[in-house]
Order: sequence, then structure tokens, then C-alpha cells
Amino acid sequence: MEGIWQPGGSGVEIRASQRARLSVILAARDGEETLMRALESVLGQRFDRLQLVIALMPSADRTRAIAERAAERNIRIELVDVDDVHAAAAFDAGLAVARGDYVLFMHADDWFGPRALETLLKVAEEGDLDFALPLWVGDALGMPAALAEDTDARLYRTASEVSSAAATWVEAGAFDAVTGRLLSRSRIEDLALRMNLKPDPSAYMAAYLEGCEHAAWVPAARFHASGGAEAVRAEQSGIEACGRERALLLDLMHRWGAGDEAMLAVNRHHLHQVIACINEVCARRAISSIERCARVRDILKARDTREAVAALNADGEARRAMGLMYGPIVRQNALACCLSARVAAWMGAPQELFARRRAAVA
Repeated sequence: MEGIWQPGGSGVEIRASQRARLSVILAARDGEETLMRALESVLGQRFDRLQLVIALMPSADRTRAIAERAAERNIRIELVDVDDVHAAAAFDAGLAVARGDYVLFMHADDWFGPRALETLLKVAEEGDLDFALPLWVGDALGMPAALAEDTDARLYRTASEVSSAAATWVEAGAFDAVTGRLLSRSRIEDLALRMNLKPDPSAYMAAYLEGCEHAAWVPAARFHASGGAEAVRAEQSGIEACGRERALLLDLMHRWGAGDEAMLAVNRHHLHQVIACINEVCARRAISSIERCARVRDILKARDTREAVAALNADGEARRAMGLMYGPIVRQNALACCLSARVAAWMGAPQELFARRRAAVA
């Protein structure tokens, strides 16, 4: 016999057969300009078995008022107060009240394309998946054209198939953030994964995906990550963080028994992050040109930068994908890198490659 429950104490009884299939956990802080867009992109999807948990962190604007008004109008929305300014705490708090079989994390400045959640959930349910990765719109500059232009879902039905697709996961950004991915709540619980214990997104996703037996890359589903609130971690601390991610991914590729293509994918990915760090430094106006060149020079001389360059020395396709910046990086020419960043900005190229992918849940 089916039970009944009352979502959020609303007094509206819903049968067990109608319980949420998906819980979207949205971390909100100082997001008054983008929160409604995020909410509408989730609630406007074409399925109803949805729970939207808004984890409200301390804000200095109207974020709380917007969330409360939305919750009053839609019983699928639940509010959770978080006395912490870190998104990791907000995501953990939201996960504690999640009821869906699947969960998906997002920020207040993210949004989904039409039918994106429906597409992800349909693929996940049909394949009994533990993981489904959409296309990150806005981050395609660092992604091979074959992936960025793909529309067909790629299904992997065994742990061996998942690990053999290591290069695809790296290129598609599977390890770069926790947001935008469809995750199995039961798998999270089985692995005892909490973001306060693994705040680095690469470590969290590596732990989640290792041993995963059912997964899919679903480029027909579009996830928009603006990255405005959480830009690339730049300068020396940034390049060190990128280096730690590279080391973690290389170690994971070794454990998976991945081939040379996966190793090249990790190094290509790292150099895109290096370019993002350089672009961010060069976009700063509050530092002198001498200091700017010095900071870029530190990035160029970093051990992981040099190792990635050496690994890609014979990869002509990768060099072309790096554009103007690759030559100066190889030559360790900081001034030329700064000039290349200016030219790229003048031509309208994005200042941040993989901006939101690198954002930690901080």
C-alpha cells in the first residue's frame, strides 16, 4: 500500500508513487540578479517529480526574499538555512534533506537549457545509470570539436567501459566541478561522500567515478555555467591547485589502466587551465605590468606547466587548439603571453577557459 507524505510541511499530500525522482540542490548567496533565471530553468522542465532544495547562505542582497517568495508559490521548492558562506556546506545541507533517487548540484548563476533535466533523467532511468554528464555551454573552448559538436549520448555499462572512456571524461570536464552532473544519491551515501570532507571538486568526482559501472555523456542536455561568482583560481595558488588536479588525474588514469590518449587529455586539460590563469592575471588592472609579467613567469616556470608542455610536444592538434598562447608558453615568454592575452581579449575570446569547471565548492 502506498504511503503519503507532506512536502515541506505544505499540507499537500502526495502519494509515494509521485515522490521526487530528482533533487536539485541550489546553493544561493548574493544571487539576486541570477536566482530567478536559475529557478525558472529548473521548474520549467517538462517533468513534475522534482524537488528543488535552495540552500540559503548569508547574503547581503535580496536572495532570501526571492527564494522565499518562490517557495510560497511552488510546493516543489524547499528552503534550507546554512550558516556558512561556503558552497560545500550548502550542498551538504541540501543533500541531507534530498529525497530524489538522483541529485544534481548547481549555483545561483547556473541554468539549464530546455528539457536538459528531462533528457538527463530519461537517459539515466533507461540505463539505470549512476552518473550522467551534460554539455557545459560556455566551456567548449577547451573541448575537442568532436565532443563539443556531438549530440548523441555515449553509454558505458560496465566499470571497464567507464574507465576505458577516461579521455572522454577528462575532455568533457567530468572531474572539474560537482555542479551540473546527475549523481545517484544512493551511491553518494554508499561512498559516504561529503563535500566538507572532499572540498576539492576533482577529488570528489574522482572518488565518485572510480568503480562506477553505469555512466553516460549526454551532450544533448545543456548546462550553462556563467562562472561569474567563482572565477578561475589564478596566480601562484591557482597554478598550484591546477597542479594538484593534474597529479590526481594522472594517478587516477594509472589506476584505471588508461592509455596514452587519456594521459594526453590530462595534459591538454592542464594547459587550458594554465591559459585561463594567465588570462585572469593579464585582465587585472590593479597591478603593474612588471608585476603582471612576474606572475605570468611563475606560472610558466611551474613544474606541471613544463611537464604538460613536454608531454604535448608532438601533439600538433593540441598545439593548434591552444591558439596564440601555446608558442609563448613553450618559450616561457611571459611578455608574449601577456600580449597574446590582450589580443585574445580584443578579438572577443573568453577571458576564462574552464572558468566554472575549475571553481571549487568554496
